[in-house]
Amino acid sequence: MAHRFKHGFTLIEMIVAIGLMGALSALTVDGLMNITRTAMNIKMNQSVVNDARAIMNLLAAEIQNNVIDYEEYFNRNTCGYNEFGAQCPQGYSQYSENFKNPPGISAKNSICDPIKNPSCSMYQAYLFLRSPDGMKKIIYGLKKTDKSRTNPSQPEQILAVLNLQGCDENADGIPEKFVMEGYSCSDESDNAKPPGDIDLESGDPHNAKFSPRSLKRTDIIDLKFYIDPSNDPHKAYNDPDSVYQPSVRIVLSVKPSASEYGAKADKANPIIIQTTIPQKYLGGI
Repeated sequence: MAHRFKHGFTLIEMIVAIGLMGALSALTVDGLMNITRTAMNIKMNQSVVNDARAIMNLLAAEIQNNVIDYEEYFNRNTCGYNEFGAQCPQGYSQYSENFKNPPGISAKNSICDPIKNPSCSMYQAYLFLRSPDGMKKIIYGLKKTDKSRTNPSQPEQILAVLNLQGCDENADGIPEKFVMEGYSCSDESDNAKPPGDIDLESGDPHNAKFSPRSLKRTDIIDLKFYIDPSNDPHKAYNDPDSVYQPSVRIVLSVKPSASEYGAKADKANPIIIQTTIPQKYLGGI
């Protein structure tokens, strides 16, 4: 009787098959890892974009609901005062008085004084706002966080706000000074006094006075405000037709926070968003 022999796989064929399966498995795993990394990067970048939009919407709403505080810019840029809420030696009326006598507008620019500081920029690092009744100051800027990027010399930053309350001591409707919101005008303690700068290290006791307004997962690399015109139209021109809120262009540069997302955040490209809040007519303070 004839015998039929069943031939199986040879050892070489088994080795080749196992090798091919291993290679395919490696490619599959690598592909899945790439898909996972891509999905995580998309989620990370989308979170940063969402945070940036939230920051822009917040600043736009604040600008629309308040007025640009030209006097605060004047006190800081022209008079040289670094303390928020400080006033020039002649008082809060000095800015208005500059437009009644020469040299006038060109030499007393509120946003940027080219005579006193030729290298000054029309882009400002702070947004100085005033409530419609003039009794409250709202100041936005960048605050350093406790965590830093890979480079310790460049700490991460978030958006922060400082609220100051005016003190109308002689009841004439014009505040003579400003204190931290929630404190009495008669309080002379350091807690009641406005700080000198927002660019403070996390260990500085004044740093706590600035309330966070953005999430730490998004590192704000830069934030600039361009205000046009550079002087209060109501005071500079004394023209009722010129009484309006100026246009404010906001330029925001952000990236993922390395403290939140790790090393992959350092590889992410910065995201730059800008918007312009248009002029609108209103009454002067």
